[in-house]
Amino acid sequence: MKRRYLPLNMVMNGRYAVLYGKLSPEEQQDVLSKMAELIEEEKEYEDKGNYGHLCNILPTIAIDEALQKNGKSDEEAFELISTHPDPLPGRAEVRLLLCPTPQGRSVEAFRVYLTAVTASQCLDLSR
Repeated sequence: MKRRYLPLNMVMNGRYAVLYGKLSPEEQQDVLSKMAELIEEEKEYEDKGNYGHLCNILPTIAIDEALQKNGKSDEEAFELISTHPDPLPGRAEVRLLLCPTPQGRSVEAFRVYLTAVTASQCLDLSR
C-alpha cells in the first residue's frame, strides 16, 4: 500500500509534531507550503522505505525556513529546533540537517554529504 505523502500528515508523524503545534498560524502555513515543495522535490524517494525518515527530515527543513521567514534569526531557529525534545525518543537525529555541510543546508546537500561517509556511519546517523 502506497503511503500518502501529505504535508500535515508527515509533520504530525515526525519528531516535530509538538513544536509545529506551538507555531503561529502563519508559521504553520509556511511550514506546510514548504513541505509541499519538498515533497515534490523528493518524489523519487517515495516508497523506498524512507517515509519515516522523510517525516523527520522534511519538517526540520520546513520549520527552519518558516521560522526564519517569520523573523527568527538563523541561530534562533537552530536553537528552537535543535533543543526541542522529541516526544518519541530514539528517532533519527535530524537536527544534523541544520548543521551546514560543505555543500550547504538542503536535502540535496545533506544527501551529498551522507554519500561521502561510510555506510556504517550512515546507519549510525539514522538511529
